[in-house]
Amino acid sequence: MNYYHIIVNQEAGNSKNKTKIQQIFKQLTAEKQAFKVYQTQYAGEEKKIAEKIIKHMAKIDRILVIGGDGTLSNVLQAVGETPVGYIATGTGNDFARGICLPLEPIAALKQFQESKGQKLNVINYRINNKSYLALNNVGVGLDAAIVAKTNQSKSKKILNRLHLGNLSYIVILFRLLFQQKPFPVEITTADYFLKVNNAFLLTVTNHPYFGGGIPLWPDADIYSNQIDVVLIKRYNLFKLLYLLILIVTRRQMNHSDIIHLKTDSLNIKILNPEFLQADGEDAPQRPYEIHFSTQQHHFWL
Repeated sequence: MNYYHIIVNQEAGNSKNKTKIQQIFKQLTAEKQAFKVYQTQYAGEEKKIAEKIIKHMAKIDRILVIGGDGTLSNVLQAVGETPVGYIATGTGNDFARGICLPLEPIAALKQFQESKGQKLNVINYRINNKSYLALNNVGVGLDAAIVAKTNQSKSKKILNRLHLGNLSYIVILFRLLFQQKPFPVEITTADYFLKVNNAFLLTVTNHPYFGGGIPLWPDADIYSNQIDVVLIKRYNLFKLLYLLILIVTRRQMNHSDIIHLKTDSLNIKILNPEFLQADGEDAPQRPYEIHFSTQQHHFWL
């Protein structure tokens, strides 16, 4: 029998998810499945835990991640080509939505146990010759500012305990609709160049969803080796609200005020200091030059 190395972030999502996690452990115990739990104590520790696991795990062992998309993303940075499984217990769970992974924990556990393994495309993005991976999307502008402000918010943990984690995103979204300033950006592909001086939201995405199930680009496909780029310029408040409504209701696909590209690789240059987010994890506010492509990773899904 193989052995499960289970990396758990109990702080992901809300308090209800702690009950779900206990259900998983009870199920494994009832099945007499051998496993060990590695619980994170601080942000980013999952990366160090994963690095230690792959040094001593047997070939037939499996790694299972229980947490949010950011937890899984951090583990991927550390495991190289080692496959991982995933049970989503985060606030947004966009990756699970993007691959139609069950959000019910026992159903997701069963899928992990029965999986023969599969390869999925992930975003590879390079900054200053250092490469990173993203499961969902990498954003600059509005969505990155929302992530940064939400992660800094003292109310986030309180709302998570009340099962209202997404409310903190919504509150900050409406505040930043007034505060977020336009920024200049250059986008370059093999056969295309675009310079925009008044960008407001710029997201490179691997599948349709961001922000907890918002369909940013409905036909984005994680099984394709191409990535989708969505850019919205800074307009007046009423027009921005209209465009956001189009996105939420899946009517954005042919609207001329929403710029969309589909490509296998691109370079983006952010000329002013801006926040950057990748899978809900924020990076410092500064100028960025980023190269994007895709690569395949093995999963037990």
